[in-house]
Amino acid sequence: MKTLNQKLIDFKNSTPISIRLFEELCHPFFFKKNEIINTFSHHNDKFYYIETGIVQGIFINKLEEMTAYLTTDGFVTPSFLFSRKVSPIEYIRFLTDTEGWAINLAQAPIHDPQFALILLEIYEENLNASYEREKLTKIKNANDRYIYFLKNHKHLINSVSNKIIASFLNIHPKHLSEIKKRN
Repeated sequence: MKTLNQKLIDFKNSTPISIRLFEELCHPFFFKKNEIINTFSHHNDKFYYIETGIVQGIFINKLEEMTAYLTTDGFVTPSFLFSRKVSPIEYIRFLTDTEGWAINLAQAPIHDPQFALILLEIYEENLNASYEREKLTKIKNANDRYIYFLKNHKHLINSVSNKIIASFLNIHPKHLSEIKKRN
């Protein structure tokens, strides 16, 4: 897994100055297994870089918990970080002890063009990840969705509960067990 510094260096628009500016906004964090952040009440211009651990993004729909994403590294940006007009009910759950960096954008030098370009690259990366998740949801056959998941997230298969994987794949946990037996 990449450290935050390695990740920043890899960005197309990074410069030593923009990396230093970005790192000055970062504070190390540690979340224990099963800790949850309610992004509505913690809607405070922060996002996170995960170096170790497993993170689940959750939305609530009609009192049902739905897994929006699963990740083991990279940036986690709560929805509607800049928009105060929408009040999402989104949670971030740490499925394992998780370490990384909290980035406080309230103090960000957004006027710096290179810094702003790094932020755009982070959001572009997250947008691309959401497109990949959307591809998964467009696969009509549950067995094919599971195979796609295995191909792209094999590292999670033994680390995350069937209930969470089933939620991510939008299938019933019992059906997932049957699919796993066949594959």
